[in-house]
Amino acid sequence: MIATGNIVKGEVLFRVPDKLQVALCDLDADISAERCEEMLVRWILEFRASEAGAEGDSDEQTFWAPFLRLLPQGCNSPLCSEAPNFQLHSLGFQRHVVDETPKGMSYEELQVLSVVRSYRWGIQSKYNDQMLTRLVPGAHLFNHDADRGGTCGDLVDELGRKLSEFGAMAKIDYEAGDEVFINYFEEGRPHGSATMLFLYGFLPETVEYDTCHDVLHLRRKEHHLEDKVKCIMGVGQGVVAEGGVGVEERRGIVAMLQAEMEVAAEVGDEAWSIAGPKAIEMIETMSSGDIKEL
Repeated sequence: MIATGNIVKGEVLFRVPDKLQVALCDLDADISAERCEEMLVRWILEFRASEAGAEGDSDEQTFWAPFLRLLPQGCNSPLCSEAPNFQLHSLGFQRHVVDETPKGMSYEELQVLSVVRSYRWGIQSKYNDQMLTRLVPGAHLFNHDADRGGTCGDLVDELGRKLSEFGAMAKIDYEAGDEVFINYFEEGRPHGSATMLFLYGFLPETVEYDTCHDVLHLRRKEHHLEDKVKCIMGVGQGVVAEGGVGVEERRGIVAMLQAEMEVAAEVGDEAWSIAGPKAIEMIETMSSGDIKEL
């Protein structure tokens, strides 16, 4: 988004009425932020099923169809292919990327969860201290960069009280021609969707990962590499942590890792050249009483 004119700090950039927000839970409801996310994930999956001709279509899904069709659906990174192996990928995904991931989610649900978390906005609940998850079409078109100041998503009245109406207020001054940035997450969050999007190939073309929130460790190339190495190593660590994994099953996972390494080598993926062999060695050296630490 490019500023067409001068914008002063504190100026409201846009407002979004409640009825134009994708929200499956009311602000008065006693519900957790995590539950809101789960509801959105399953709602999006129902929409995709209805698009494919299955049952589950609804007036709400029809209304939001243009927005839902724009959400990322595929991924082409070595760790997340079009035909993923559930066991291999879920181990790395759940162990090192989304520690707060709801248990029991399928791989497809995890994919959609990463999309929801990349587009989500938190609206303060009127019932408890939860920031309820909502999707706000159009708001995701801003790049996000904490170092550039960006905007905040809370609108306040003259007394400083938060309003339930969603909007974005400029935190810095912009001049005409400047790119407007948004800070999607409050500082200090250990995980953010930008990390998931980068590692799993969901990063929207409209958002460059080099300008993402630095708290998410995506600013410098070495941070990208470090996070991805941890994620790949998580596959090996996940197998070890599972315990009781049979020899044939371990061999199958090693074979899949080797196949991923071959694909990664073709595209010059440095993370796989570093972590792939270590993850394989970790699995191959497993025994009932001696697991080699790497």
